[in-house]
Amino acid sequence: MALGALSKLENAKLSSDASIVSMLLNPSSLSITRGANWSSNNGGGRTQAAPPAASGGMGAPVPVGCGPLQYMGSQPGQLDMMVWFDQSLVPGGDISSDVDQLQNWTCPTDFGPDQKTHPPKVTFSWGMFRFVGHVSSVKIKYRLFGTGGRPLRAEVNVSLKENPDTLALTNPSSGGIAGRKMHVLSQGDSLQSIAYAEYGKPSMWRVLAEANGIDDPLRIAPGTALLIPPTPSAGPDPR
Repeated sequence: MALGALSKLENAKLSSDASIVSMLLNPSSLSITRGANWSSNNGGGRTQAAPPAASGGMGAPVPVGCGPLQYMGSQPGQLDMMVWFDQSLVPGGDISSDVDQLQNWTCPTDFGPDQKTHPPKVTFSWGMFRFVGHVSSVKIKYRLFGTGGRPLRAEVNVSLKENPDTLALTNPSSGGIAGRKMHVLSQGDSLQSIAYAEYGKPSMWRVLAEANGIDDPLRIAPGTALLIPPTPSAGPDPR
C-alpha cells in the first residue's frame, strides 16, 4: 500500500505503554532494512573444475576461494524515518515534549526478565502499518526557535531496531499449543502466496486471515508481521 494512502487514514504515531508521540506531519517515506548473516570457511586450497570461459574450454581445475556459505541467523529489521515537528503557527507553540520523549525512549526505564533495566518497547503505527521495537537512535536538527529559546520546528531522524512481541510457545509433544512462527510481508506477498508456501494450498489464506484478525486481505501493507498458526488438522478444503 502506498504511503500516501496510509496518510489519509490517520496520523502516524509512536507509543509505549506509558507515552504517545502523535505526528501531525506524517513521514514522507519509511526505510526498512533486513538482513541475514552468512559465514564461509576458507577453501584451504581445494580445487574445482573451472568454467569453460576461465579455462579455454579445457575444464582444468582452479583454486576455490572459499567454502560453501553457512546461514548463521537473521538480523533484526531496522526502521528509519525522518519526521518534522512544527508548532511555529501555534500560539505559545513548543515541540519540546515530543522531542524529549523520543530521546527518553533511548534510556533504560523498564525491567526485563533478567531484572536489568532496558529502554521500553515502542510501537510505530500508521494505518495498517505496524513496527515494534526499540528506539536505537534519534538525531535532532532544530530549525526554528521562538521567544525565550522555545523550539518551534525540528527535523528528527529516528531509527527503530525490531523486537517484535513474543509468543508463548510450547513443545507440541507436551500437549500444549503447537509452535507458531511469524512472517513479515514483503512487496508482492499475499495471504494466498503465504498460505501456499506454508500449507501447500492457496485456499488456506482464510486460516491466516482469521488468526491475524484481517478483514480485508487486499489492504495489508509490506512490513506487517503475520502470525503463522500450525497446519490445521485434516478436514475439508476451506474453499
